[in-house]
Amino acid sequence: MLYHLLSLCDNRYINNAHLCSSCQYGTNCPKDCGKCLEFVHYPNRAPAPRTYDCQKMMDFYFCKYACKYASEMYYALDACVDAKPKKQLEVLSFGCGPCTELLALHELQKRGNYKFTSINYNGVDIDLGIWQNIHDDINTIIPCGYNCNFIPSDACNYINTLFSNTGHPDIIILNYVLSDMNKHNTQQTMNNFITNLAIYMASCPINTYLICNDINLTRQSGGAREYYDDLLKNLKCKKDYIKAHFQNDKAPCFVYGEQYSHNHLAFNLPKFKGNYVPYLSCSSAQIIIKKV
Repeated sequence: MLYHLLSLCDNRYINNAHLCSSCQYGTNCPKDCGKCLEFVHYPNRAPAPRTYDCQKMMDFYFCKYACKYASEMYYALDACVDAKPKKQLEVLSFGCGPCTELLALHELQKRGNYKFTSINYNGVDIDLGIWQNIHDDINTIIPCGYNCNFIPSDACNYINTLFSNTGHPDIIILNYVLSDMNKHNTQQTMNNFITNLAIYMASCPINTYLICNDINLTRQSGGAREYYDDLLKNLKCKKDYIKAHFQNDKAPCFVYGEQYSHNHLAFNLPKFKGNYVPYLSCSSAQIIIKKV
């Protein structure tokens, strides 16, 4: 699935080069989606405020980040031992974006690590529009037994609706979402979300997993590590957890829990037509919590 999607995004990006002429960024658009992504991630470098608001930019984003994000989730999901034997898997992803965790699960199933024959994937995202092309691609190529449901909602609001639901996910995922939420919400809003997520996790059945994978930085520097620890403090039930991080090839990394024995991608990078400068290794910090 990952390689198929990368090919589709690469081809679409190359063939839609003209779309920058109608970019919502107007005269500030540098006609370079890599530069626009830099403006999103480093606002102090931007000539004007920039957000994820362009489908062409998201094709570039997918080609640049998908192998890295899917690899990091591959290793995290491979640690969820009690989820592996399930024949039907329920997954809830906050801020699902391009669904790289679903692609990691597909690869784990292909390699025999996971035994599910059906998976129900619920992806929540505040702006599904920018991901529409990629979500349409996913729905076109997903194997038999896969069901994807995309929910347009702010994670901070959606968490409150879960308490009235009768079903529960086997795995709850926050993949590079806490750092992004932190940019656009007040500290009080973030604290409320973490508190509600911990309460919801406590209401879930035993052996439910919660995975957070994000930038290995403090929230003041654009990361999310403190929210991991806030989750642990707020989770009033018995739990096991793993804190982990990857060695960063580009800079010294903060030691958060155990360091993975390597930081190799779980997927080989394909040959692209576009120049995306994709990441060549994993570098995130993670927490994997299991209710026991």
